[in-house]
Amino acid sequence: MGDHTTARLAAHVTHRLPGRTRLRVPAHRGDPAFFARLVEQARGLPAVRTARVNPTTASVLLEHEGEIEPVARALGLDIVAPQSPAPRARRPVAPASPFGIAAIGFGAASAVQLARGRLAGDSAVENLWNGLTAFRALKRPGLAAVLTGVGLVQLARGRVLNSALSLVFYAASARALGRGR
Repeated sequence: MGDHTTARLAAHVTHRLPGRTRLRVPAHRGDPAFFARLVEQARGLPAVRTARVNPTTASVLLEHEGEIEPVARALGLDIVAPQSPAPRARRPVAPASPFGIAAIGFGAASAVQLARGRLAGDSAVENLWNGLTAFRALKRPGLAAVLTGVGLVQLARGRVLNSALSLVFYAASARALGRGR
């Protein structure tokens, strides 16, 4: 390892703080004997306070005085400049979906109706139908139960209401259709 007549091993800096550096030595990943020798050698260096390794990940954590480069050289390691990650490709912005626009419109209209105090649906039939749609098309049994319950209450009361609830459901349906659910 520290013998200057042999080829040095590439060591990649994965984390660096003053006095604390984590290196990876990928050529010896999974080699506990190599890392045991490296720890012993590192602990013999005056600049190294602690040395810990994980052979499974090829990781070497050194707490040291001064810069890491002289310590690495003494261990027979060459610090390799970190590779810059490839630039991420930007996802193209999709044009506005008519369903997305409808979801926004229905959502805003439901907020207006809620502010007016009109929460429940137009009719029992409307909410029963919305409950069925929530169950079958949207696969949302909780929402289906709520809408069906509202429909049954309205049926019992004989009420016909225009509602924020219906518009919220339309918004959810439009959003789901826009996502291809």
